[in-house]
Amino acid sequence: MQYIASGRARLATEIVGSGTTVVFLHANVCDRRMWRAQLDGIGATHKAVAYDRRGFGETRAEPEDFSALTDLVAVLEATAGGTPAILVGCSLGGASHSMPRFGIRRAFAPSF
Repeated sequence: MQYIASGRARLATEIVGSGTTVVFLHANVCDRRMWRAQLDGIGATHKAVAYDRRGFGETRAEPEDFSALTDLVAVLEATAGGTPAILVGCSLGGASHSMPRFGIRRAFAPSF
């Protein structure tokens, strides 16, 4: 595990593998551990990334105004290095309606 800085937060992040970056966004009732099997599977052929959002898991943050989308951009910048990335979300982690303002496009939103 490593930490990625975003504002006054340290986002607990797991990275498995290399290649095209796939970022997994956890549901509001979980943390990054919900993606363990997917990290191991996708990490065999891609760079699989899962992080704990503020208030979850091992992420630590000092009080400040923040945006979950700004935190996501910090993770993307730290892990994808400016190359396109694939986002996979569950529940609140999949709520990407505001992402276009950050230049993030959603291709589709499957539900399970």
